[in-house]
Amino acid sequence: MHRYLEPRVLDDLHDVAIARVATRGSHVVAVSEEGSVYTWGRGDEGQLGHNTKASLHVPTKVPDLEHIVQVACGRAHSVAIDLQGRLYSWGSGEDGALGIADAECSLVPLAIPHPASFQAIECGSRHTLALSSDNRVFAWGWGLYGQLGLGHSDTVRQPTEIPSFIGKRVVQISCGFRHCFAVVPAGIDGFSPTVDVYGWGWNQYGQLGELEKDGSPDVVLRPVRCSALMDVNLTLLAAGGRHSLACVDGDTFAWGRGGDGELGTGTVSNERHLTSIPMLHQRSMHQVACGWAHSAALYFQDTSEAPAHAMLSPSSWSLTSGDWDAFSGMLVQSILQLMIIYQVLPAHCGLPVEVVTTRIIPAAAFTTTMGNCYFAFAGWRLARDERRNDVTGLPEGVNTVLVFAYGLSIMAPEYQATQSFEAAWEAGLFAAIWTALLQMALLPFVSFLQRSIPKAALLASVSGIALTFLSMGFAFEIWENPLIALGPLFLFLVCYGAGVKLPFHLPTGLGSLLLGTLIAFVLYYTGASTNFVPMTQPYVLDLQGPHVDMHLVWRALTSGAGWKYMSIIMPMVLVNVMSAIANFETAAAVGDKYDPITSVLGDSIVTILGACLGNPFPTGVYIGHPIYKAMGARNAYLGMNAICISLLAILNATPWIIGTIPISSGVGFLLWIGMVITASSFEKKEQESNHGTAVVLGMVPALSAWGFQLVQNTLTATSPNGFNMTRVVEALSDAGLNPNGMIALSQGYLLTAIVLASTMVHIIERDFIYASLWMLIASILSGTGVIHAFEVEASGIQPAFGVFPTPWSFQFCLVYLGLAVLLWVFQLGEDEHKYTWANLAAWAKLKFSKQKPNEPRRRLYTQESRHGSIADLPQLRAFAEGVTRETTPLLRSMDTMAENAHD
Repeated sequence: MHRYLEPRVLDDLHDVAIARVATRGSHVVAVSEEGSVYTWGRGDEGQLGHNTKASLHVPTKVPDLEHIVQVACGRAHSVAIDLQGRLYSWGSGEDGALGIADAECSLVPLAIPHPASFQAIECGSRHTLALSSDNRVFAWGWGLYGQLGLGHSDTVRQPTEIPSFIGKRVVQISCGFRHCFAVVPAGIDGFSPTVDVYGWGWNQYGQLGELEKDGSPDVVLRPVRCSALMDVNLTLLAAGGRHSLACVDGDTFAWGRGGDGELGTGTVSNERHLTSIPMLHQRSMHQVACGWAHSAALYFQDTSEAPAHAMLSPSSWSLTSGDWDAFSGMLVQSILQLMIIYQVLPAHCGLPVEVVTTRIIPAAAFTTTMGNCYFAFAGWRLARDERRNDVTGLPEGVNTVLVFAYGLSIMAPEYQATQSFEAAWEAGLFAAIWTALLQMALLPFVSFLQRSIPKAALLASVSGIALTFLSMGFAFEIWENPLIALGPLFLFLVCYGAGVKLPFHLPTGLGSLLLGTLIAFVLYYTGASTNFVPMTQPYVLDLQGPHVDMHLVWRALTSGAGWKYMSIIMPMVLVNVMSAIANFETAAAVGDKYDPITSVLGDSIVTILGACLGNPFPTGVYIGHPIYKAMGARNAYLGMNAICISLLAILNATPWIIGTIPISSGVGFLLWIGMVITASSFEKKEQESNHGTAVVLGMVPALSAWGFQLVQNTLTATSPNGFNMTRVVEALSDAGLNPNGMIALSQGYLLTAIVLASTMVHIIERDFIYASLWMLIASILSGTGVIHAFEVEASGIQPAFGVFPTPWSFQFCLVYLGLAVLLWVFQLGEDEHKYTWANLAAWAKLKFSKQKPNEPRRRLYTQESRHGSIADLPQLRAFAEGVTRETTPLLRSMDTMAENAHD
């Protein structure tokens, strides 16, 4: 299976003139101008029509299906109309979606036995609407949400006319996921240029709009006129997952669910009233379309548009749900920077804790604030120049790599040589300022470097940093704190890897922090073994502002002590610039082309201003723009992060935050970013799967084993008289290197890699029940010591086997079991899966209820079994005509009674 990140021509159809294409679920149906049908995609329910349940990766012609003029797709079924108006269906008929009474599933197209001739078809998820040539509407399939419009919520297995439209002339039908619309000309004669729109079905999010009767119930069982779409000049209408679009009198309106920005109104709120889309105001629309949680529009270019420098609508800077997600991740990353500075400088560079908390931490925080503000402005300017509302700002802040490089390679040696923390501080400021100056000196060559260095080289540098410096350290921290960190990590994997939204629109980052913090406090106050110790001292308000000490900066530049570190500074300058260029390339690849010269210049100026405040560490453009872009973030997340980090600095709350929120509950986000960046370096046009992040996650245990072996070999080579492994592990722990996490991952690393990668694959595919089973396997393996179990002895690390052989084994067994339950809960929340409560209830009802004597036996139709059914079509058609003649008066009577009761 291939994953393509850019449009491509289908070579298998290069000589076929395609007239129509339909898609929903995971398969595609195309019709040629000659009336042939081609299908490809997922085929596990027979929805491709090739007498098999296998998936197809290339378009393949469906045999024995000719003269087709229109097609439609449901979740797992397909429908077609031929030139004579006959209907054909194939795929899953479990919910009656095929329109054939006895068809449970058909691997080949079957003619639907109905006497009417049809002109249009529309498919919802598991139901179908058909518009006959005489403008009647028929429905069949799953009806739990009233989407059939028949006045009940039962499943209907044969085309049944919707009584509400008897006597009306319907000219258009539209199906969403579980809601439908029909368009009827207004006026008594039925030939008015204006129309009325009727809606029915699922209405939990207001996707039917304002209704003429009964307000806005969650389920509407029969068609009701939409009060805002009565007697209107309607040009386009589309229904999506839980929202709808319409074009009326030159304006485009949206209503329904807006949690993912699918309404295009600049907010993430739901709308039960028709709401105008600002960016599409008075545009001549050609087509609108709705997906599950996104929308698309095609309009004719208007040469009289406003000039490119015109101000954007408020939606260009409004908050989106993606901004909240990106902000939560960015805030965690920024707090991590401050935490690292808080740990490194007192321990290695001799700086007093008071100086760090009152001078350097606020300086670093304000430096981050300035960088965030600059790049938020750069993103807004790009959006203004290109007249777009989907531009994502570049994440920027203190460079983590340079914190370690300058802290341990410049400031620490200077302190050891002079025993003066001020001299170490001055050396750091010298390095930061000269880093910025050298970056600016390289500005004339940035474009040349960008053109000259192969894209693969830039991607290699970024992915290498992402996999090692960004991912591995945090992986060690997560597996050293499994009870606190693994749950939040899997929330990130499920929400970002599978696109699952948390309840109440809770941002994923915030949800993970809350989960980790809750678990940490429960463990601490129940006396469980954990590395988290909350701060016991109450927070004391101590306002801190930015301190500009130009004398300190002058001494740093003129003392001459920093020149001996230029051999370290210059390579770091190249690393920072090359990393920035690579990040500009990844941003351009997803549509945001930033100017590298102004971006590097702005970053350099921010570094110099930060040094004037006392921050000894340069800034840099962070890895992760494509991730934030995929979340739907714009520019607001940078402003939100700038405000929060500034408040933390002013209120001197960073030590309190570090002591209150376990940082291990948020580092899973950074591990996810490292996984995606590494995978994206390879997942291009010719990649054979979209499981790159699963591959990267599976690499983590092997890299951990390699790292631990390297530590052991180094100790053996440098300590010929032997060493005490217990003391080594304690020393590594004191240095914050999380050796227990590294060792845990290295024990049984091959099995661990298989389990983690398999789990991630099923998460990506949203097969949470199988991911849950893999976590159950992990629980058994860890509980018996096959993976993660070890004992630290003076002579070395020893494996441990048995039932809960070590406390680590019990922790991992418990947390993996909890993750299995968590994934199972996600499975129950899937709308379109057979394990939902609604489907389980339907299955139980079918299983334990007595089958009616006249209920037809369900059949699986194949190429071999189909011919008998086709031969009986005349008899079936005659039978259907009789049924129609008998039931139509009854339906009319029932409709009249229902309408009277309704009034």
